[in-house]
Amino acid sequence: MAEKKKTEPRLIYETPESQYKKAVALMQEDELIVKYSYKKDNYIKAAEMFESVEDYNDAAELAKKCRILAEQADRDSLEKEYTFAVYEYEQAQTREDYERVIKLLEKAPGYKDADRLREEAGKKLDEYRRRSGIVKVIIGIILAAIVAVIIYLAHSGILGELRENLLGSSVDTADTEKTIPAWGEDAFRKAQPGDEVSFGSYQWGVLENDETTMLLVLYHAEKEADLRGRPYNEQFTDITWEDSTLREWLNSEFFSQAFSDEESDSILTETCENSDNPTFGTPGGLNTSDRVFLPSRADIEKYQDVFKTIRMNIWLRDPGHAEDTAMFMASNTRAMEYGYAVDSTDMYCVPMIRISLK
Repeated sequence: MAEKKKTEPRLIYETPESQYKKAVALMQEDELIVKYSYKKDNYIKAAEMFESVEDYNDAAELAKKCRILAEQADRDSLEKEYTFAVYEYEQAQTREDYERVIKLLEKAPGYKDADRLREEAGKKLDEYRRRSGIVKVIIGIILAAIVAVIIYLAHSGILGELRENLLGSSVDTADTEKTIPAWGEDAFRKAQPGDEVSFGSYQWGVLENDETTMLLVLYHAEKEADLRGRPYNEQFTDITWEDSTLREWLNSEFFSQAFSDEESDSILTETCENSDNPTFGTPGGLNTSDRVFLPSRADIEKYQDVFKTIRMNIWLRDPGHAEDTAMFMASNTRAMEYGYAVDSTDMYCVPMIRISLK
């Protein structure tokens, strides 16, 4: 019996028609894509697919069209980056603002006057740094003089006499230390706006206290690794506060790890008004019911005396100029209505809660 020949694997080729249809579908996905860099990549991939079957139907023509659309998406991306950077440049007032502007303008090299604006922003930043250096030198000289005077007074015995005359012979140093009242203490219930209190795993600034409820905003987010660099939404897409991943995280993982069961029971559900952007008209979405929530533009204006102590760029729950951006509070307590890309990791997350005092 003759030995049966081993069957060689057959290569299956995709028909030009199938490849053409896939390229058309890829080209039409543009309507579902938000980020211009993704649009560009999509068009280039579709163009390459059309070029692989350029003799089929109008594939060659569509390949050229996709290449043109890819270039347009690239230009649109540059224009968006540039427009945002110019807006930030016009609003910049602090060293941190100019550092952010330079970073944004570096994304649009050679586009319009981006290079000139970046150079001007650099000069402003250098000016701030020079001023900071001079101030540090002056402070150093003053501190050195103070230390020298203290040493002289201590050695001469005058310091001890002054201490006894002004404060008495027995000074309780514990009384001079700042104490932060914790939840459950009488001092906690009596805390006034601007005071700092301890609740759960964090310290909070008091915004309101009507003796039945207390509205709090988290302090010292710069010390908390899980509150730094957290995006408003994990993906770059059109989003509102209602559907954002940051809202989901705050009311689930953050909530469960930050508070004990007893503390959790005292946290009230707040109705959050999610307003449209007042300048650009971007919809804020439906109002939400949250136990943990981000501040709004209205909040930082209403409680500015408290928020001005938060010297960071923090997310606000309001929408920015487009539905794929969210507002943020700059370090000088200004609501930046143009907003920032929702997937950015440049912001801090500073949550708010309302608790019952009953």
